Parts: sequence; C-alpha cells; structure tokens
Amino acid sequence: MNNILNQSLDTVNSVQVKEQNLLNTFFQNALIVFGSVLLIIAFYNTLFDLRIISIENFQAFQHQQLASIQSETSNLLTRQEKANEIINPVSENALVSVLSTPTAIATQSTNEADGFLPVRIEQIQDEAENPETIMEVVLVVPRNMIIPAIDLDAPIIEAAHKDIAVENVNYIQWNAPDEYAVGWHSDSAGLGQIGNMVFNGHHNVYGEVFKDLDKLVVGDLISVYGDDFKSYSYIVTNVIIVPERDASVETRLENARWIMPSADERLTIVTCWPSYSNTHRLIIAASPVE
Repeated sequence: MNNILNQSLDTVNSVQVKEQNLLNTFFQNALIVFGSVLLIIAFYNTLFDLRIISIENFQAFQHQQLASIQSETSNLLTRQEKANEIINPVSENALVSVLSTPTAIATQSTNEADGFLPVRIEQIQDEAENPETIMEVVLVVPRNMIIPAIDLDAPIIEAAHKDIAVENVNYIQWNAPDEYAVGWHSDSAGLGQIGNMVFNGHHNVYGEVFKDLDKLVVGDLISVYGDDFKSYSYIVTNVIIVPERDASVETRLENARWIMPSADERLTIVTCWPSYSNTHRLIIAASPVE
C-alpha cells in the first residue's frame, strides 16, 4: 500500500515539474521575443538619429513596393480576348471589311477608309423581298445612347455608307461618324423591333466616342432613347474581341455574322481595338431588359 502511495506522489511531482518547466520555457521565449522587438526599435531609432535612413525614404520604399504590387495585380486582371458568348452570332453570310481604320496617329485628312463589317447588298435585297421578313411596324429611330458604366452620353446619327465591289461582288461599306457621335446602321432594326440594331463609332480618333467601350462587362446596362421620346434598356450579354487586320476571309465572314439581321431583338455595337491601334474589332452584344 505504501509503495502505491509513493508511486502516486512521484507521478504528481513529475507532472508538476514538467508543467513548471513548460511555464519557464514560455516566459523565456516571451522575454526573448520582447527583447528582440526592443532591439529592433532601438536599431531603427539609431538609424533615424544618425540620418542613415529617414522617414521620407522609408515611405518612398513603401510606395515603391505598393506600386509594384499594383502593377502585378493589373497584369493578372488583364482582359482576355474572348468572353461570355451567351448570344450567338446570326447565321447569315457576309464579308468583313478588308479596309483598315485610322490609327490613333491618323489625322483628319487621312485617306484610309473606316470600314465596319460591310454586308452583301444582294442579301439585304433578298431580306426585303421575302414576305416573311416584312412586318407592319412603326420604325423608332434611335437618337441618343447612355452607358452609365463608362459615363457615356452621346447622340446617335445615321452612319454613312457606300457601295464597294470586291471580286465583282457588291457590298455596303459602313463608316463611323467623324465626330463625337454613335453611328446607327440605318438598314438594321429600330428600337423595340425584332431584329439586330447595329451601331458603330470611333475609339481613338474623331471624338473617341467609344474610347472606354472595352471596359464594359456582362451585366452592364445600355439605354437608348428614340424619336418617340421613350427610353429602351438593354443588358450586355457578350464582350467579344475578334481579329480584323490581316485576318483571313473565313474569319471575317464569321465575324460579320454579329451585325447581320437576327430573329430576336438585340443591340450590337462595333468599334476598333486596342486603344492604340485597330488590329481587332470589339463587339458588344446586348439583349432588351424584360
């Protein structure tokens, strides 16, 4: 019995000794950490006193590191060239322009044609002559466009166009307005009408009406006011960037489907991309807000 009691006491004493050792170790480590912090503070105070390092230099260092982090973050968030194909392009065939648009260094006297996805004249005539496509509706002409996300509020005018011939085939060549205005393709749908309502505009010359269009994302709202003094709202469903300069005819044919007539009500905007050039086309597609 005495042996059992002695063993129990020895066990208790052993546990108490271990707990005391752990507590001592904890306080020792805490003192070491606290002492290290004091040494670091004293070291920096000495540097400041000796003017080896100044507050201004330290703040400049902080700003430099912050700028570096922001730069890396920006690179990670760079927009991809294609996204969110929710609405499909319409299936009618067309030819994308083989003519380039002015770049940012072009002047008002440039002779370069500003072409936006010309459509084949024969196809337009076929649409008009087909009784199934004729609808007894009053055309509501778009007059003003507002896009809150990019702080855009611009008038809408009819886009100029001309007939061109490519390999003995006639096409309509659409041109963007040479001013701060959105161009409406007058052969496309009107407001509130079934079909594809198509707009164009410059992004880096002649008013740069669409200079910030590439900042739009799916879900942004577009409001268009008509000559009936009503507002029509659309929600962005597609942000598409497609190659234009030096692209193959097949690629341009595919691209041009975005501005052809459609069986649903939609809005399509076309401009050049990127901001410093015109090698690609930026296409925004939107559906009416129900």
